[in-house]
Amino acid sequence: LDLRRAESAGLPTGSVLVIDEAGQVGTRALAEIQMYVSQARGQLVLVGDLRQLPEIDAGGAFRGLVHRLDAIELTENHRQRDPEERSRLRELRSGDVAAAIASYDAAGRITRAETGEALREQLVTDWMAVYLAADDGAGVVMLGLTNRDVTDLNDRARDHLVVAGWLGEDEVVVGGRGFRAGDRVVTRQNDYRLGVLNGQRWVVVGAEEKARVLVLQDAAGEKVLRLPFTYAEAGPDRLQHGYALTTSLAQGSTVDRTFVLGSDATYREAGYTAASRARERTQFYVVSREPDEVAEERHGRAHLDGGAADPLAELTQALKRSGAQHLGLDTVAQSEPTYVDPTPAVAERSELLTERARLMRDLVAGPKDPRRRQHQVEEELEVARAELVKAREDWAAQHQQSRGWRVPSRRGKRKNELDRVAVGDREARWEERVTTLLLEAKVLDEASREFKAWRQATAPERERLAEVAERLQTSEVSGKELDVQDEISGPDQAVGL
Repeated sequence: LDLRRAESAGLPTGSVLVIDEAGQVGTRALAEIQMYVSQARGQLVLVGDLRQLPEIDAGGAFRGLVHRLDAIELTENHRQRDPEERSRLRELRSGDVAAAIASYDAAGRITRAETGEALREQLVTDWMAVYLAADDGAGVVMLGLTNRDVTDLNDRARDHLVVAGWLGEDEVVVGGRGFRAGDRVVTRQNDYRLGVLNGQRWVVVGAEEKARVLVLQDAAGEKVLRLPFTYAEAGPDRLQHGYALTTSLAQGSTVDRTFVLGSDATYREAGYTAASRARERTQFYVVSREPDEVAEERHGRAHLDGGAADPLAELTQALKRSGAQHLGLDTVAQSEPTYVDPTPAVAERSELLTERARLMRDLVAGPKDPRRRQHQVEEELEVARAELVKAREDWAAQHQQSRGWRVPSRRGKRKNELDRVAVGDREARWEERVTTLLLEAKVLDEASREFKAWRQATAPERERLAEVAERLQTSEVSGKELDVQDEISGPDQAVGL
């Protein structure tokens, strides 16, 4: 269902639209969906969890609605089987991070290694032992925060499986990746024609190179799919290995065991989401100590007294940091975010980051640019008017034809009546659609005037934001900052102006 298509007649009247994982839907997208539902005089039901991953686009609408409306809340955890595991998740969810981490550590749920390389090898080795012994390998999953981490874990896992003889001997390369019989994969692009959804997990059954198709079976073993090579070749990363998943991709799923790779870029909602996927056990992996040169690069020379800080203390601090987004009107009373670093160069950059956060917060709270929707309405209105003219012509032709029938048979008379009713209903539907679009066009005209006035009023702020962004890009410490924002499956805000 593509409501943006010009030929779309919209949702059926009285529709009830349910959106799962609504906490990940950006504010502008949610407002657009609500507009379509309102046009159909329907009802929008949002289902989500404020403690899990937030929106990637500018967000806060779901959170704002939860705090303003009489939301229904589920309070009992049925996923985790171990009462102690449920207790740790309650502590993590409520913000008592230190108690949760201490409990995980006491239960042996946190694995340490001296280096990142050793840590990843240990994680994959532990995963491998459980995966090979499991009745259902789909229930044993590695989790990472970034696409880069997940790709690395998947490559290591495949190397282990090939050496163990767990995969087929023949390999076919599709979309830049090698696949063998027995490989677990995940599709990353919706294709309703093929019956493929983003995030769907499969097992490779075989390949037909002459026909250029991969034969896949879904994780439940209920469906077999002949996936054309062109699906994976149409874009980067459309078909990936599925031994490790990003936390974002795993949200909403339930598995038996998870092996979670720690990251300096993690935050409260990402940690809680990763920790709550497994029924039986979640194992975390963190680096126990960084080499001095790495610690100096990332933390400054002041941190070289015996290496980096205790990994559990760092993990606790990271999970106390929230990535949740808020509506502009909900953040007016909140203090501005601050970034602290001991070196002067980074301190200057920190001030710029703080200013950028303030400017983005204020600008995101502004009105939505209605121009794209105005263009869509114009196209839809043109189509609707053409369809209305055609429906009226069909009605006139039907009426003229019926007058030419002198003595119709009973069957012919019945068919004539049904045809006239169908044509009349179609004319009424398109009349209603034209009226609805004309009303929306009028509202959008007013919104366009407001948007233009807002842009004029906020021109200095937008110019300053561009200046700050340019200074951040050229600052002398920019090369030292970890380049993870493009890959983090979390709160990466963007303002389109």
